[in-house]
Amino acid sequence: HDHWWFQGRARIVSALVERFQPQGTPGEDRGLRLCDVGCGTGANLRMLARFGQVWGVEPCADALELAWQVEDATVYPGGLPDDLPFTHERFDVLTLTDVLEHVERDQESVERCAAVSEGRSYEIERSCGYARCRTFDSAPSLPPTSQCCAKRE
Repeated sequence: HDHWWFQGRARIVSALVERFQPQGTPGEDRGLRLCDVGCGTGANLRMLARFGQVWGVEPCADALELAWQVEDATVYPGGLPDDLPFTHERFDVLTLTDVLEHVERDQESVERCAAVSEGRSYEIERSCGYARCRTFDSAPSLPPTSQCCAKRE
């Protein structure tokens, strides 16, 4: 995606994910397990792949066709909050870019994302001019333990 909106969004999400990446040699696989919920056509999957293993979830069949073509990503059909296809998978970072404002049951959706988090994990939400990061502790039923918010200037 060459449009400034998508480029800006990718830079914001990349900078946030970078903060949670374990330190190591540049270019070395750092082993994060990332899931882009509402991955659309898969543009963020390509960017996220440099941080570790990537999964995507998308409810739209047309978008799925394109997302399935992204190398280095496993993409499933599904949606929030009731149709996340994960029973055993757990993630270090979940991204929801321009997603929550389209979900009717947003609080349940955030709680469902917490349920597939691994230990201390991070959910990055990007929507309507702001980016927010929520930190979840090991108990999936707990609410976010801290929040940081980066507003677009």
